[in-house]
Amino acid sequence: MATPVRYLFSQLNYLRGKKSRHILQQTGLSAGQPKILDFVSLHEGATQRELALGCGVEPATMSALLEGLEKEGLVEKRGDAGNRRIVKIYLTEAGREKVRQIRPIVEALERETFGAEFSAEEQALFRALLERYCRRWQVLDTDDVLRGIPVDVPHRG
Repeated sequence: MATPVRYLFSQLNYLRGKKSRHILQQTGLSAGQPKILDFVSLHEGATQRELALGCGVEPATMSALLEGLEKEGLVEKRGDAGNRRIVKIYLTEAGREKVRQIRPIVEALERETFGAEFSAEEQALFRALLERYCRRWQVLDTDDVLRGIPVDVPHRG
């Protein structure tokens, strides 16, 4: 019997997360922070909610992680000129420097795993199939649990 997809995704998340955390511990950041800094660098001016959705964490968790990053001087919150209730997140210069440290590490890891194992065509197909799978989950979401969670967060950079 083939391993169910749900277990393959769980195993992939576990393996990828464990290896990534081990490699990124040299940056001095805590778990979760590298992903957030990288995401903010690609989505400068995103709201806290957008960051939580894009990084796959609960809004309360994102709030705590951003608080730590702000205390470390890596991100800053700015009010939206058009709506005072909206707060947007930006990298500071120290945050940009940290991203310059992180980015080569995560890109090398992606090349060593995804890039080394799959051709460019297979990578594109894999990505398209995952996006389609995510969209199907959203279609089945008749009770609106997943409403507002993006399937594919386009990169601004």
